[in-house]
Amino acid sequence: MRYVKKTRAFVFLFLFVFLSMHSQPRKAEEIKEYIWGKNDTYKEIPQIPEQWKNESAVIVLDQYKHSYSKFTPLFSNSFAGIKVRKHHISRRIVKLNDKAAVDEFSELEFTEAMKRQGIFKAERDKKFLGLRIIKTNGDIKEVDIENEKIKISNSDANQDEYKLAISDLEPGDIVDYYLCTVDSWETNATVFDAIETTLNDEYPTMNFSYNIKLGNDFFINYNSYNGAPELKTLPTENEKEREYLLEAKNIDKRKDSRWVFPLVEYPSFKYQISFARTKKKEKVVNAFLSDSEELVKTKVDADDILKAYEDDYELNLIRKEMKRYFKDKNLSKRELAEEAYYYMRHIFLNRYIESVVAYEEKLNDPIVVYSDPLVITKTRQFLLYFGSFLKNNEIPFEFIKAKRRFDGELEDLLIKENLASLIKVNLETPMYFYPFSSNTLANWVPATIEGTNAYSLKFNNKYNEIETVEKTKLPISDYKDNNTSETSEISFNSDFSTIAIQRTSSLKGHNKVGEMGSRLYFFDYINEEYQKFGTTPYAALLNKKNKKKYDLKFPAYQEKLSQKRIERLEKETEEEYDFDIDDYTYNVVSPGRYSFTEALVFEEQFIIKDDLVKNAGSNFIFEIGKLIGSQVAIEENEKTRSENIYMPYPRSYNNEIRVKIPDGYTVSGYDKLNLKVENATGGFVSTANLNDNQLIVKTHKYYKNNYELNSNWTKMLDFLEVAYQFSQEKILFKKK
Repeated sequence: MRYVKKTRAFVFLFLFVFLSMHSQPRKAEEIKEYIWGKNDTYKEIPQIPEQWKNESAVIVLDQYKHSYSKFTPLFSNSFAGIKVRKHHISRRIVKLNDKAAVDEFSELEFTEAMKRQGIFKAERDKKFLGLRIIKTNGDIKEVDIENEKIKISNSDANQDEYKLAISDLEPGDIVDYYLCTVDSWETNATVFDAIETTLNDEYPTMNFSYNIKLGNDFFINYNSYNGAPELKTLPTENEKEREYLLEAKNIDKRKDSRWVFPLVEYPSFKYQISFARTKKKEKVVNAFLSDSEELVKTKVDADDILKAYEDDYELNLIRKEMKRYFKDKNLSKRELAEEAYYYMRHIFLNRYIESVVAYEEKLNDPIVVYSDPLVITKTRQFLLYFGSFLKNNEIPFEFIKAKRRFDGELEDLLIKENLASLIKVNLETPMYFYPFSSNTLANWVPATIEGTNAYSLKFNNKYNEIETVEKTKLPISDYKDNNTSETSEISFNSDFSTIAIQRTSSLKGHNKVGEMGSRLYFFDYINEEYQKFGTTPYAALLNKKNKKKYDLKFPAYQEKLSQKRIERLEKETEEEYDFDIDDYTYNVVSPGRYSFTEALVFEEQFIIKDDLVKNAGSNFIFEIGKLIGSQVAIEENEKTRSENIYMPYPRSYNNEIRVKIPDGYTVSGYDKLNLKVENATGGFVSTANLNDNQLIVKTHKYYKNNYELNSNWTKMLDFLEVAYQFSQEKILFKKK
């Protein structure tokens, strides 16, 4: 799935328009003539509507045309014998009304995908770009993109990033640009990337159109949502071709709101094209196809789910490692399912991490040290192997297919790849198992699907066939389960120029899950895993020569990686607090990798120089409120809201700040730190008390739900504004 997030920046990846199915212009000059030539219907730019004259910019035209066809190549290097071709051209015309818009378009960045390699060599991703500026006096300046673009980075193996400077832009100018891509390869069946996008943009749009043209053997899934116009079917001269059009006019700009799911709240549409050369190939296409290519697939129901998955899972994959490990274990079914999940996470994934690192970093000679290795990284693999284990041990279960919250309701399901899969174990208290990665947890439901309606795929008694599909609802965690608790010890040097902070953080639930990937590196836990599951460490599998080489190089690699982590975490901590820090250290106390409720605990130390403290004669003012981290600052234009509120998950945060009062000083003003606002949506509570030579400040902030109606926004504002108020509070250290 590709969610096309529209933006004022010049990012060519999301702009696509197509030419007609036949006689596609291939050369740059032909494409330019096709778009900007004598048949251009936008030679004369229409007037901007009066209501948008004060907008920073207005999109005059936002036009997309996509074409999908097949042909038989003259020569073929594969068994397929058929090539599919997609043509995408897009055009966008933008009127710049003020300096802010001029600044946005004066220096533009775009990504240019390099030629990709498939199984067979093919013509891939031919790109033609055009950009021109129409001045207020009517003069037209075409930008020479190829000669004026500047490479700014190599982002990865497939994409380079470029920058393009556009000089002499002024308010009133019009930017007119297009991208054409031609992509073809040999195949008998394929699924193209889905497009899921809103109609509205950061700027208002005068004219929007999306044209799709299909040849024979192409299927389309399409639907409009939240008031977007319906897709029209257009007549074609060739009965084997189909053409569709989506049009809209005078679309207001999208409000920049926090905590919103655009595809759920705003007019939007989704579509995906699939190709299947024969009826037999239709069964292997990873998409929900219509009964006939002439029909537009607009929705997916339980019958479609059953048809798609009823023969998809043969649960007879029992590995010898699993049999050997669990042979003499006397565990309950609940314990067995949980232990199996963590064992599989290790034996089929984590135990190979060191070997992959060693290969990529050239820490030793590339050699094979595992016999009959199996690495599980795909969802289907997990369902098959974990499902087979549960079946073999007579543990009742079902498969769950859930739609992620940001993608809309289950009733709006259209794209197969948008489904998340997990296994529900049906014990007295159900358990849920999501496909594992290095740090995932048993009995954890990802926040993106918590509380959603889902499809339950139920097997027959022998677990050799999915028998029925029913709707179910996934559980949702409590805000108390998703908690971050921090204790900070604060001290000052003699002249208050340096603040020393020792912070211990304890994260649970989703708060922990969201941090484990960046806080934990494999060397924090892999040796413990080797010991726990009785497997041989990677280094012990090496021959003498390679072990010596590995033992020599690995410590330096680990130190380099650790230092990079320190630098990254230091920067993240600065962003969290919104001030600079120095001398940052970090230490993992407990990884918390074997339970959703078990805490990830880590310690940090750092100092703050010449910040948060100001002189007031012989006294000092301390901005203590900032030590709970940056808080949500609500702007005036945010106080009214029409959208519903989509939080990541229910969550809570506890802070305990222990401030050592310097000798020779008293503290005052801390009474302002006692605040309390609580309601049905959440709350913020803080207390401040003196205890000998310490000021102890405690705060508790929590969001009760992952979703609120917009009518509850004012309730949320009540505690959000109080939390922000706390973050601005100060105390006074008064000289005795």
